[in-house]
Amino acid sequence: MITKGGKINHYSPEFKDEAVAYWRNSGKSAESCAAELGVKKSTFTRWVTLSNRAVKQPDVPSSFGESARLRQLEKENAQLRAENSFLKIG
Repeated sequence: MITKGGKINHYSPEFKDEAVAYWRNSGKSAESCAAELGVKKSTFTRWVTLSNRAVKQPDVPSSFGESARLRQLEKENAQLRAENSFLKIG
């Protein structure tokens, strides 16, 4: 981003993430948070948009077959945990 003085500002991914988290937890408008942080509103709203896209990509199986396999693995995991717990007691 180029400021009025011709200087290019580069913001770290950590700063962007913290800025968006601050906005989400503050209850303030994106415009007021951007002003507090010294960032253009358009830049800040782009960070929010990109963050929202990243959040909306859940880590879930993409097909029915994967879903069935996941359920089977979760069942097996629960059984192994129970067996492991039993062995620790005895």
